Amino acid sequence: MATSRRRVAVVVVAAAVAALSVATVGVPATLLGAGAWSFAALFNRWVPALSGPTSWVAGIVAEATVLLAESAALAFVAPHPHPQWVYVVVLLVPLAIALLAHERLSRAPRSRASRVSPRVSGESWIAVLAVVVIDAMFEAIKLHGHDFGLTWFMASDARNQVVGNRAILAAGGITLKEMSSYPALVNALCAIVDGAGGRADLNTAVLMVRDIQAMVATVVLSSIALALAFIAAVVETVPWPEGRPRRLPPRLAIALVACGSLGVSAFVLGLSASGGFLSAIGALVFCVAGLVLGLRVVQRYDNLTLVLLTLTLVLAMGSWTFVFVVPALAMVVGIIGGARRLRSPAVATPRERVLTRASVGFALVTLVAVCGVLLLKQGTLTATLKASGGIVAPNPGLFFYWLGPIVLVSVFTVAKGPSRRARALLLAEFAVLALTTLWIRRLHPFGQDWSYYATKMLWLATATIVWVPFVLLIDLVRKLDQWVRRVGPRVATNAVVSLAGSGVIIGGIGHETPFPFLWQWAYVGSTYPSPRVVEAVLREAAKGGPFVVWLYTPELIDNRLGNFWSALAWDYSANATVLTTKSGNSFMSWAYNENDTPAALCTAVTDFKTRVITSDPHVIVTLRATCPAFRRLFPASAAGPSTSG
Repeated sequence: MATSRRRVAVVVVAAAVAALSVATVGVPATLLGAGAWSFAALFNRWVPALSGPTSWVAGIVAEATVLLAESAALAFVAPHPHPQWVYVVVLLVPLAIALLAHERLSRAPRSRASRVSPRVSGESWIAVLAVVVIDAMFEAIKLHGHDFGLTWFMASDARNQVVGNRAILAAGGITLKEMSSYPALVNALCAIVDGAGGRADLNTAVLMVRDIQAMVATVVLSSIALALAFIAAVVETVPWPEGRPRRLPPRLAIALVACGSLGVSAFVLGLSASGGFLSAIGALVFCVAGLVLGLRVVQRYDNLTLVLLTLTLVLAMGSWTFVFVVPALAMVVGIIGGARRLRSPAVATPRERVLTRASVGFALVTLVAVCGVLLLKQGTLTATLKASGGIVAPNPGLFFYWLGPIVLVSVFTVAKGPSRRARALLLAEFAVLALTTLWIRRLHPFGQDWSYYATKMLWLATATIVWVPFVLLIDLVRKLDQWVRRVGPRVATNAVVSLAGSGVIIGGIGHETPFPFLWQWAYVGSTYPSPRVVEAVLREAAKGGPFVVWLYTPELIDNRLGNFWSALAWDYSANATVLTTKSGNSFMSWAYNENDTPAALCTAVTDFKTRVITSDPHVIVTLRATCPAFRRLFPASAAGPSTSG
């Protein structure tokens, strides 16, 4: 009877979570998340070496790998756009694989020992809580006002991400050609979500909204994945003197949930939204996933863990190239562990030896191949790292002077054993990230101290280990739990310390970024571009034809971002190739370089035959007086179509 009630409760909760997810990110993104959840449940139930919260990141890696393999296969077999049902099937395939594997393993005969051996809980309640809270946050932002559910992630590079997604959709999937010019694996995942939403027979404005919705949904899923990965990372550093417990102690709950909130913090999500960094936040998921799997494999070698680490290396490098150093270092540790296992008499059966050799060989070959590709592309990569770009000022102090010492101290707050090895690997990962960041900074493009890519690498490196202060907080909670013997005071002490410590950590990290918590920014503040400008762009895109946004709002950056999205409405071909005039100029190039003068506006009208979208009537008066092309295109009797309030 109790089992039956529990199953009913599980079904009800799952249905409620799925309904919230569909409302917030749509059906395609919900299917993607369901596939990752199914793989996580599979690993937690049937792979003891991956049980516990680590199964969460294993599920994410498996889901992404299957989807990207399908995308590449589609592009190879049918290199052209596909109908909606194809992408829906693509999203259903990993879900079906996980469910079929679970069913087959459930029916397979097992020994009595394996039937009664306790499993480590996947702590599904924490995962459910993360999904519900983060989805609810974004749903609240979406319901705040018209287009607020889109504009919070439409700044800076976001438009270029949509262009990349469209190029992948036009090619039928991810291709080597696309990967040779840009690490686009996250875009390929986003393109699958986009295609599954349906793109046929849509006008320009609706198609643009569909593209942005897919991008926003991918960012929401990435935020959830980061929250879970941060929690899993902390759990992997906790020492368990009597072996890994079946359930996490309740005293850790507050600190772990607070740690997960870093996934939507001002530093992680706020900076990502400010720059439109779709690829970077997706790459961060794979980077932290590789770190978590490394923390697990250094404590207990397992063939499947090493294989997943190898896949994570490819995912990370194909999303933001230089974060590959994190899973690469973890792989080296895993390869060494595999080699030791082969020399150990504990590997009794020939089958185990074959599997270990295959796993180590696969990892070694992949690592060598990745390093070879990077060496071949060294010149191109170096030139790219010297490119300029707009990004917030760097904050090296958080990484080098705060997180670095905390990582070092954490190594010596536990006794020798598996947890000490995990924290030693964490220290090594910090060193590798620091060296990579300083190497990119050393290139000094255009004489800058911190270039665009050096600053971005610094942010990624910091975000990869931003959860480490919670390791020391949990160490403190564990010590207090030993000192305070009585149950009542012990619970109160743990709660107070966890809440106070979490507040200090989150507040301190939030203080290190110029951007507020995203909810504050989008819900009670403003976004760039503003909903007003986006509404105007979508309205004019639905009308068709070229148009330019000029002084529609007082903020110049708001109008410029409006023109970036205006270009997407009419200045690109169906395969995301930018259109150019006979002189070789493009509207996108003009929008990027214009200097906010009437002469620049006249150039746009002259070269691209644009109508002018403005709320300032003086703009039209000035154009009539100074721009012959405007007078020719829009005689006085036809002034109306070129203005908008």
